[in-house]
Amino acid sequence: MLRRVWNGSSIEHLLSSQKVLLDRFVITPFHAKTKVLNAVDTWDSSSGSGKKGKTVVLTHGYGSGLGFFFSNFDDVASFPGVDRVVAVDWLGMGGSPRPNTCTSAVRVPLLFDCDSKYEATGAIDFFIDSLEQWRISNEIDEFVLIGHSLGGYLSARYAMKYNQHVESLILISPVGFPEPEPMEEFLKLDEAENPSNYNGLQLVDALWRKNFTPQSLIRLMGPRGLESVSKIIKRRFGNRWSDQDNDLIASYLYHITVAKPSGEYALNSILRPVFGSSSPGVFARQPLIHDFNKITAKKVRVLYGDHDWLRNNTEAAKIAVSNCQGKGDVITIPNSGHHLYLDNPLYFKKALEDIITT
Repeated sequence: MLRRVWNGSSIEHLLSSQKVLLDRFVITPFHAKTKVLNAVDTWDSSSGSGKKGKTVVLTHGYGSGLGFFFSNFDDVASFPGVDRVVAVDWLGMGGSPRPNTCTSAVRVPLLFDCDSKYEATGAIDFFIDSLEQWRISNEIDEFVLIGHSLGGYLSARYAMKYNQHVESLILISPVGFPEPEPMEEFLKLDEAENPSNYNGLQLVDALWRKNFTPQSLIRLMGPRGLESVSKIIKRRFGNRWSDQDNDLIASYLYHITVAKPSGEYALNSILRPVFGSSSPGVFARQPLIHDFNKITAKKVRVLYGDHDWLRNNTEAAKIAVSNCQGKGDVITIPNSGHHLYLDNPLYFKKALEDIITT
């Protein structure tokens, strides 16, 4: 209750902002569904019409939600042979249910103070098992699975565990391919040569372990949080949209950011920061490069932007994809950062169409 009053948000606000955003940008008729997970779906089960073409499922990344595919929904729905497009929120994120993921209740609901109840495998299963429950409840047999960033990593893990249901797999700037160098060596070096830098890295590591998240900061800002989110979008995407449209996007992002913390607290169980002169970044505790040969999808494509902050995953991704059982490749989308599906939607459309329609 304290969080909802301080932030002026609720699940009703969240779902309403999702609808307003999609109604503004998406022409294709869709239906909002909340069975197991929050989703929007182009197929109407009440129509009685059978599905003969492909089903495409879109999954978002960390701190995001299904609404951010607003520039891509119509494109994917227009592909020849595609009969159904579904965008879905991961469990604990977006408009999906947000179960407790801490070992004990957070004492101050606006602050971070959470030890995740999951180890890496448990955290992965938290997300992908619920996606499987969602698939079963929606009577989807085989589908094309698309995932962005952390959602790309989770989509790959889903395709390993439930491989019989994934026809093709498309990973958009996925995290988690390479094996990192041991961080302890760099910390020891910094402790000896640069004590202040070492203390800073230790602080970042401690905050990560305690699940300090960007969402925590926005929640603490209360009524000023929406303005901050709007500035972040403006700074990242410039004048790509009108002020009115930017406000719609900011409202949606704000409400999914300040909602009850849940899935975000599984982050440090799956990923960890590594600081070093040769390969700093965020790495998976269970790197994909070791297990990618378990993927049996007929076609696999991995996409990174040409100035994507995760492009250091590219070489490991190429090695992993060469070991998968289907046909696969890794390509770079020009003039794009991490959110390449928004940065260059036309080139992104072509990259998807090659895989989905052939």
